[in-house]
Amino acid sequence: YEFPGLKQELAAQQASYPVPDGIEEQYCYGGTSMYMDGFHWLDTTCVILLFPAWVLSTPFKFGLACFGSILFGILLELVLYKRRSVYELPAGFRRLALSALVYGVQLTMGYFIMLLVMTYSGPLFVSCISGM
Repeated sequence: YEFPGLKQELAAQQASYPVPDGIEEQYCYGGTSMYMDGFHWLDTTCVILLFPAWVLSTPFKFGLACFGSILFGILLELVLYKRRSVYELPAGFRRLALSALVYGVQLTMGYFIMLLVMTYSGPLFVSCISGM
C-alpha cells in the first residue's frame, strides 16, 4: 500500500535540499545480496555480488558484473560441451575420473549462476540468461 501524496511530498523535500556544488550524487547506497521484494532494474541500494567485498557501487562495476555474468554463462556452456566429449574416451578409470571432475566444475558453476540470479537484479538476470 502506498500513502496518498507520499511521492509528491518526497519529491518536494528533495527539491528543497539540492546537492551542493562539488559533491556528486552516489550511484547507490548501502548494499544487499538479494532484493527481497522481487526483481529490481535500477535501485538506490547497491548489489553485493557473491562476496562481501564485491559491491557494485558504480555504473562501471555494474556493467562489468553484467559482462562477467554473460562470459560466465558462455563458459558454463563450454564446460557442458566438453563434458559431452569426455564420453568419447575409452571406458575406464580415466574417463570416470575426468567425467566426475568436469561434472563437479559444471555443478559448481551452475550454483554460482543461481546465486547471481537470486540477487533479483534484473540486468544481472538477463545477463546470465544471455550467456547461456
